[in-house]
Amino acid sequence: VDVDPKILERVKMALVQVVNSPIGTGKRAQIPSEYSVLVGGKTGTSQVVSLSANLKGDQYKDHAWFSGFAPGDSPEIVVTTLVENGGSGGGTAAPIVSQVIEAYFKSKLAKNNPEVLEVEAAGT
Repeated sequence: VDVDPKILERVKMALVQVVNSPIGTGKRAQIPSEYSVLVGGKTGTSQVVSLSANLKGDQYKDHAWFSGFAPGDSPEIVVTTLVENGGSGGGTAAPIVSQVIEAYFKSKLAKNNPEVLEVEAAGT
């Protein structure tokens, strides 16, 4: 994609703020600080039925989306999750993306530090 690198960097940092700002809608996509990795992402919803239909029930709740990437400054992993009738991207889909990204960095950390695997094995 032919995009000015300065613009691309601004967009990337805005997406990091979606997850890391105190008022960010995607803050549930954060991973534990022990990984020293900032996650970026975008929440979303997809309307299932017309609001004017005024239908009740979980099957009419909006679909929940979240797309996340990490590390925020130099992405290695991108994950997108859709939860049908999940309601809110930040509340429902973002935590799933967080778990996947955390598992990725946990695995990477363990590969780089075999003693992490030994400690985990001893604790199970």
